[in-house]
Amino acid sequence: MGYAYIIYIYMARKTISSEDVLKLMPRLEQTLTEEQRALILQNLRVQTYKKHEMIYSEGDRPHDLLFVIKGKIKIFKGGSGGRSHIIRVALPEAFLGYRPYFAQQDYQTSAEAMESAQIAHLSLHMLSEMMH
Repeated sequence: MGYAYIIYIYMARKTISSEDVLKLMPRLEQTLTEEQRALILQNLRVQTYKKHEMIYSEGDRPHDLLFVIKGKIKIFKGGSGGRSHIIRVALPEAFLGYRPYFAQQDYQTSAEAMESAQIAHLSLHMLSEMMH
């Protein structure tokens, strides 16, 4: 089941189920046992962000694996004089937020919705425990 089909279903229903979100992550979904899959489905939450709403800020402690379902996310670093430097733009199907968690660091960048966006959140602690 492809990304376009899932988004078509989402647009028709205006909601997206945890099952549909997991189907958007085939590399993750294919490696899970039934028990792991059930645990992820129980803990996955989808949050909607408005244009210009902050998703995380530089210096925050990472807690969740973030998966962009819909929208564009600006990843940037604060600069001098209140200016920011865009590092990259994350598009649908991008994962965010995991690098600093596994490096045991705070976020080195900030993330903001460039347009209305939906992001799936999944506890990195839970995922880390599942891997051991």
